[in-house]
Amino acid sequence: MKTYERVLEYCKEEGISIYEFEKRCNIGNGTVGRWKNETSQPSIKTLTKIVSTTGTTMPYWFGGYDG
Repeated sequence: MKTYERVLEYCKEEGISIYEFEKRCNIGNGTVGRWKNETSQPSIKTLTKIVSTTGTTMPYWFGGYDG
């Protein structure tokens, strides 16, 4: 699963928009959109912010198991 698809799934489960996700995670507006066609990928710094904010793990954002 692409990181972008995982973000969409997470936002749906949380009932938030991508904009709200970016705001909560303190990442730039439009950042997630650049992941859609894999023209860019999240940096370790960005993933660290996302993991810290959401209480998940890095493998979760790449479609891995988050037990």
